[in-house]
Amino acid sequence: MSTQSTAVILPVTHAQAAEYMHMFANRRAYLRQSHYPNKKSGRFYFYKACNRESKQPLSLDVATVQGHLEGRFTIGIYAINPESQRSKWTAIDADYAEARRDLLQLQQAFREDGIEALMERSRRGAISGSSLQSLCHQTLPALRLECSAPPRCRDQAEQG
Repeated sequence: MSTQSTAVILPVTHAQAAEYMHMFANRRAYLRQSHYPNKKSGRFYFYKACNRESKQPLSLDVATVQGHLEGRFTIGIYAINPESQRSKWTAIDADYAEARRDLLQLQQAFREDGIEALMERSRRGAISGSSLQSLCHQTLPALRLECSAPPRCRDQAEQG
């Protein structure tokens, strides 16, 4: 039985990608996810996006965001604005045995703090993987979001 998705990915306009970048990108640095799994672990790792020739870090631009939104590759962007130490969104992926339980605790802690967050199961085929996402009406101090996380979630995030 194939797990390949049959979903149709709609085209993304330059203007849509620019709006997404304005809403979600808090800095120009970003990560790319490898196209192939690591031979030993089977995981798809993220790496700093760099120019292949000069090895200099690439700066996030609208064309890169457009490629990500079209599903050609996966990027990781930073939620926290380095100047203000604030964020208007969170996206927390967890792929370990008790991930769903821990993210449900985090979702409850967010709710008690007035932050609504949505949970979804991992689409990578991980048996226990889940992610928790929130989008706020205004920016919040990053420390407020981190302090809501149960210790187990913080420990797992630090271990990468």
